[in-house]
Order: sequence, then structure tokens, then C-alpha cells
Amino acid sequence: MKAKFTFLLLFFFNFSLAQNLTKDNGINKITLDNPADDIGTPICATIFLNDDIARQALENTRIYNPELYALMLKSSLEKSTPSKTADTIGTRRNFYVYNLETNQFDYITAELRAIGNLTQVWVDTTELNNGHVTQDEVNAILNALENQTPPNSRDPNKGIVALDHQYFGNPPNKDGDGKTDFLITDIKDGWQPGGSYVAGFFFSWDQTDNAGSNRRDILYIDSYPGIYYNNSRNPERPLSTLAHEYQHLIHYNYDRDEATFINEGLSEIAEVICGYPLRSPSTYFSNPDVPLFDWNNISGNVLADYSRAALFTLYYTEQLGDGVLKRVVQEPANGSQGLNNVLLSIGAGYDFTQLLTNWFIANYLNDKTVDTKYGYTYPISSKPKEANFHTDPNVNVTNQSVWGYAVDYIAFAYGESLKVTFTTSSSLLKVKAIKFGQSVKQVVDVPIGTQFSVPEFGSTVMMVVFIVINTGSTSATYSYSSQGRQIAFYVETAYDDGTPDRFAGQANFLGFGNNRIGYGWAVKFIPEVSVNQLINAKILAAFAQEFSGSNIPSNAPKDFYFHIWSDNNGLPGNDIITPFLFSTNRPGYDGQFLTIDLSPYASQLSNLGTIYIGFTENDTIGTYVGMDSTTKTNYTYAFFGPDHPTRPNQWVPMENLQ
Repeated sequence: MKAKFTFLLLFFFNFSLAQNLTKDNGINKITLDNPADDIGTPICATIFLNDDIARQALENTRIYNPELYALMLKSSLEKSTPSKTADTIGTRRNFYVYNLETNQFDYITAELRAIGNLTQVWVDTTELNNGHVTQDEVNAILNALENQTPPNSRDPNKGIVALDHQYFGNPPNKDGDGKTDFLITDIKDGWQPGGSYVAGFFFSWDQTDNAGSNRRDILYIDSYPGIYYNNSRNPERPLSTLAHEYQHLIHYNYDRDEATFINEGLSEIAEVICGYPLRSPSTYFSNPDVPLFDWNNISGNVLADYSRAALFTLYYTEQLGDGVLKRVVQEPANGSQGLNNVLLSIGAGYDFTQLLTNWFIANYLNDKTVDTKYGYTYPISSKPKEANFHTDPNVNVTNQSVWGYAVDYIAFAYGESLKVTFTTSSSLLKVKAIKFGQSVKQVVDVPIGTQFSVPEFGSTVMMVVFIVINTGSTSATYSYSSQGRQIAFYVETAYDDGTPDRFAGQANFLGFGNNRIGYGWAVKFIPEVSVNQLINAKILAAFAQEFSGSNIPSNAPKDFYFHIWSDNNGLPGNDIITPFLFSTNRPGYDGQFLTIDLSPYASQLSNLGTIYIGFTENDTIGTYVGMDSTTKTNYTYAFFGPDHPTRPNQWVPMENLQ
């Protein structure tokens, strides 16, 4: 038998910046020239802010700021909401703002800087005085709220507020003026460069008459680093957050106890409705065996929960039409029962269980030509990670578990005449199979407790993916055994665990930055057997425009020159194949390795010894590589291009970089 190799490229570090390593599925970058050039990941705080938090904040304010607490009590005794009839451009008012660092209320002064038909924009006077926000940013934000959204929105000639009204419903009108206030302030969240920051929030406490409430229909938008960062202002950065938070305000008007997963999913889709990109599904796809409605618990990463909620809401919106969004918002029942009620009311012809089943299939297959319910219209460029990937068809796997409303994917490849039997004591587990071949894509049912045969496996069908679906709300176990003939063994050579590691602050990607044509990276690989065939290579890379805060257009080229080098005394040497341009059209970073097909070079890539695989920059847009700390042995090499002042055209081992 011949070994078929694919090489996985995460880049390995063992140099002075590496310390306090933790796992992170988001992406933050630094360059060799600038160790703090990325803002970090924006997050929403709405879901963490409830009445209990407000009461705790009141108590802390009473203890640590008694004068402010007395003022808050006095204000709460006023019987009427604050009159806004006198608000004009230049009006200054005081606001209570929740401080996430201290769990207290702060008291700030803000100036009204813009008034629209549906909105008013206030700016914290501190942020005006320190130059973090100017009238230019205010005007741009008002224009996005009232008049214009990006070309990919449902209607670019409408603003965020009108679109959210159209697709989700009406906001409350607590203060009776028919306008929503947007307060731009530096949200105190303990942010450090490269770390997550709270981009905005809606606090339902403001809809009450309690102490600390502003008694307005108000949303909070972060100014630093949300708008101002690294000596520049970007009014585009918070716009998707405005669409997100406004859905929360609308949702509160109809359903105040909605399941977090449903509510956040709708806010994620509000961003898409208004023309902003979908959150990457990558963090969910890296571990799809998580309960659908779980939040900030089983996944161990709330960003994975946002990723799952965004994708699920996108799926049912595409399947059922945009009109379903308003129905879900205004449905009083929550979770699966609420979705079942909506499906029944619109005559979908199936229930939540079938919707969930179809979604799990669509996530892996993603091909609407097979069946319209098994794919997406929105470009999704990645797929879920398999629980098991078998290249030997003779296995016996017992007591596998799958969470409620969750899924396992099990793949078989590189064999012949496959026969598989699944067993379980749960009546709520179902199994589907997707058959993949050069001209075959087919979804079939798999019986439980009965042998399932794929006689065409190894001929017209090259891979079979079994989808184990738990349609119940509690976890279940299952087992499976298989038989077949192994025709080759497929080996992925990797020195990483597949997930980028933080190595300096929050940064887990490293690059040379922009305008570095000819610079590059390589990883050394040593095949495990001498008789081999290199069939593909995978690189975990992200492009400059895919990081938050980038001013590079999202549709700018995402490409590089791919290389395979021979060994030259422990450094990359000559090219084994002619370098070629590799490009991807993915809409954004999706957490998946870029796969480079090397089958056209089979005659040159057989029976290889030590090689180096990587790329060099072909244009001015920087390519950044994921970093990994799994091994302390150095396999990574940086190439300094022809214009470097001290190391022109030189390879340097990562361990020698400072």
C-alpha cells in the first residue's frame, strides 16, 4: 500500500514573545514591525445585562459612590419621564452608564450632536474633548442609521433603523418622543489592545423607572476603541453593532424573556439584513457537538455560541423567507416551542426537529442543487469538523456521546465495499449519510441496528459522511462498527493541534504586514514513510482585510505564491515545483485551513524526503499565519524579502526571531 500525505501548516513559535498561552478561536494579529496593530474582537454585552446586574450595580454605587446613589434615588422619584421636547442640537444632559469593570453606574454628561426622523445621537463630552469623536463621525453614524446602508443590505437606500423596523418590528417608546437615542461613550470594559471589547449594548433597565434608569429608548455605542484607535477614527466600525443592538431593543418590546440563543441569532442576522458580513461559522464548526440553545456554557467560548446562533438563524431565514424574522421576534413562546409555533403558523410543512435535521445536513453538504434545503445562498466556505475521520474502514467505536440538539459527523474514505452498523438505546437519535463521488452527492437514511451497505464505496463513491443527529434535548450515546477493504492509508502530517494559540497578548496570527512583496513563511515536514505521495497541503492563514479595523476593501485579492522547497542544510532550498498563485474567494476568515490541491504535480511529489511548504507575498496586502505552541521543536522559518535592510533574501528560523 502507498501512503497518501497531506500536510497541515500552522506555524510554530518558540521565541521571546511567547508567554501565557491560551486557546482562542478568534483572530488577532501582530506584525514583526508593530506588536500591537489589532484592536480585537467586538462583542455585545446586552445578554449579560439584566435586572439582577442592575441591582448589584446600584448596591455597589451606594457603597462606593454614595453621592451619585443619592442623586439616582432622587431622580427615580420623579413621576414623569424626562421631557425631550427641548432637546436641540447642542443640548447637554446627564446619563447613567453601566460600568462593566466596576459593576457600578457612572454619571456622564453628553451633548446632542445630531437629530434624525427616527434617532438622536449623543456624544459623551469627554470623548468630544479628547478628540476620540468629531462631528464627522457623528454625521456618518446618523447617515447609516437614517438614510443609507451598504450595497449588500436588503435595501441600500434605507438606514439601519428603518430596515430593522421592516424586518423585526417596532421598538418601545418609553419616553414618548418616537425616537431612539444613541449614546457614544467609552464603554468601561477593561479592554486591552488585541483583546475583546464591548462594542455596544442595550440595557433593559433603561425601560424601567428604577434608580439608575435613563428612562429612554437608548443604546450605548463604544467610542474607544470602537471608533477611535491608534490615532485614527473609523465611523464604519460600530455600524454593524448598531444593527445588532437595535434588534435587541425591538425584541424587548415584544418578548422580554426570549432564549438567549434565539435573541442573539436574530441580532446577528440584523447585521446581515443591513448589509454587514455574517459572523464566521468557524468557531461553531470546530466543535459542532454543542447543544443548539446552549449559551456560554458547554462550548467554553461564547464566540462559538454567537457563531452557531448566526448560522442557524441565517439557515431558517433563507429557508422560510425574511418574513419569518418578525414572526420569531413577536412569538411569545421561547426556544424550540417558539420555533415550532412559528413553523406551524406559516404552514412550513415540518417541525423544529426536521428543521434541525435539515440544518445539520446543509452545514456539511451545502449544495442546493442536491436539494434546496441542503445548502445556503449566502457564501459559506467551510464545513463542520468530523468527530472521527476513518481511512481504515474496519473499526469498532463504542459509547460515543452527542449532546441534545447537537450532531456528530463521521467520515469514511480510502476504502472499498463499506458496511456500517449503528446502535443506540435512544429513540431520539437518527442517522443520515451523505455519499460523495466525482459525479455523486446523495443523502440517504441509515437504519439503526441494521447493517448499512455502500457497495459502490471505492468506485463511484469515494467518501461517506454519517450524520448522527440527536433530536432530543438531553445527551445520548451510540456505537458503530464497520467492515470493508483498505486500499491505501491516508496520513495528515502535522505538528499542531489545529487551533492557533495566543503568543503575545491576544495575538494568535503573525505576519510581516502590508507592502512586503517577496517576504514569506515555510514549515519543515519529514514524511513518516519513504514511499509516499503528497496530495495536498493546508495552511491556516488570514489576510489583512479579514481582521477587524482593517481599511482594506473586503473584496481585495486574497492570494499568495505557493512554494514547496527542498532541504538545504536545515533551511529551505530550491523550489521542487514551479511556484504558483493560490487564491481564495472566501467572504472572510472562517477558521478553516486553506487547502492547496497538489494532484497536478503528482510526478514531482512522489517519494519525498524532508521538504518545506509555505508561501511568499505576491502583492501589498499582508498575509498572516496562525501560530501554534504544541511542540517546542522548531519547524517554522521566516523569509525576509529583497528590500530588508539587514537580512535581504534570508531564511531565519522562528527560534532566532526576537
